[in-house]
Amino acid sequence: MQEFKSAGFTIPQDVAVAGFNNDFISSLTEPKLTTINYSGFNMGQTAANILLNSLSGDHQSVLKHTVLINSELIIRESTMRKQLSRNFKLKCR
Repeated sequence: MQEFKSAGFTIPQDVAVAGFNNDFISSLTEPKLTTINYSGFNMGQTAANILLNSLSGDHQSVLKHTVLINSELIIRESTMRKQLSRNFKLKCR
């Protein structure tokens, strides 16, 4: 975000920014960073299980299924444009 700001862009008016991992710093940046929250532990455990199955010769089960890992989109200021003025909304009706 700092690079965008240094180049003269404003966030989120000119460019929306989102991150991944919901690190603590996400809520401390200015503006606060929209991010994806997920369980890194579950993701790592699932990847390790797939790898171990593959190494043990079970290649078919690895290729035949999709793995879904629960996640949550946390919307913060870095992707929220300010509301249009009430006068503008009235003119559009």
